[in-house]
Amino acid sequence: VTIPASVTGIYISAFDQCTNLAEITFEEGSQLQALGNGAIRDTKITEITLPATLNNFQGLAHNDYLQTVTFTSNVILSGNLKKSGTFDDCPALTTIYVPNSALEEFKTTLSNYTDLFVGF
Repeated sequence: VTIPASVTGIYISAFDQCTNLAEITFEEGSQLQALGNGAIRDTKITEITLPATLNNFQGLAHNDYLQTVTFTSNVILSGNLKKSGTFDDCPALTTIYVPNSALEEFKTTLSNYTDLFVGF
């Protein structure tokens, strides 16, 4: 699935239980601001890179195949980062890439996942 640049939000259950969904990409110039709780859940996605415009992130929990998440900006840290359950039930998750400028705040806010964070 390619999300058009004009989409500003993906909300609760948008891709819930799309069990054959293996990839989501965001068009160049993405204006995505919100990714709701359970919006992408129970898929076969192994990696996802979230657009820099994202400022409300409620998690990617319940994705058995998800291995890598990349945050391309630290803008979501304006009080909109969900503190619990964010990556629950993601047994394959090994790496969460975060801008160096936000690394410590991510580790503090999402302390359950401290070992997975890698700065870039």
